[in-house]
Amino acid sequence: MPDVFAGRRRVPRPENDPNLSYAPGTPARADLKARLAQMAAQTVDIPIIIGGKEIRSGATGQAVMPHKRSRPAMRRVSRRALSLRAASTPGPR
Repeated sequence: MPDVFAGRRRVPRPENDPNLSYAPGTPARADLKARLAQMAAQTVDIPIIIGGKEIRSGATGQAVMPHKRSRPAMRRVSRRALSLRAASTPGPR
């Protein structure tokens, strides 16, 4: 087996994403604030996925933003309704 590390290697210089300061008044900060406001205005619907299948029971619960508990961030399928449905259907044998 030949020695593959016998020569001198030329490793390409790593190129990282630019470091943004997000300082007040910069375009990066304005873009970030606009995107955060856009995301805060949305309510995400999250199903439960079991065995690769989306399960939606119709009964939902809310998850709120941790820093603004009055604002719901997402709707999720209720686990209680899901467990009742799972208990009533036989599993694979």
